[in-house]
Amino acid sequence: YQQQCDDQVNMMMERHKHEIKEYQRKLIERQQKPKFSSVLLNYRKIEEHLARAKNYSEAHKMKSKADRLEEREIDEWNKQKQKEMFQQEHIFRAAKKQEFAALQKRVETGKKELDIQRRLALERLTQRCQNVKSELEKGHTRELIARKQALGIEVMIDRRSSRI
Repeated sequence: YQQQCDDQVNMMMERHKHEIKEYQRKLIERQQKPKFSSVLLNYRKIEEHLARAKNYSEAHKMKSKADRLEEREIDEWNKQKQKEMFQQEHIFRAAKKQEFAALQKRVETGKKELDIQRRLALERLTQRCQNVKSELEKGHTRELIARKQALGIEVMIDRRSSRI
């Protein structure tokens, strides 16, 4: 029984490792593109209009400004997405931990049930052994009394100890 329980625990641990890796892979694949602010989109439009108007120096300044803002927004978006992924992974791991705890509880319950069954079986066997021993002693006593009576020996029975 212990080997079977250990096998189940090991199988669940391996399954959980695989499921967590798969869950992490899905979280990474599900990432969307960041949605940029209206300010950044406006900067990009201004940059485009300036470039079309052949005002390249102003367009370059606007592009630099937009690039810095885009970099900040991407960093913030990455931090937010990473935080969300960690939270989702934490919830997923907590569910797996709870599933593992439930398995351990079932194993413990099974062990207790098995111990109870073994104890009851031992008690039944012990009682059976005592009953057989008692019956054999009574049979021997009856046989001894019968033999002594056949030989004509007076029999005195001690009622307290059931011995002759």
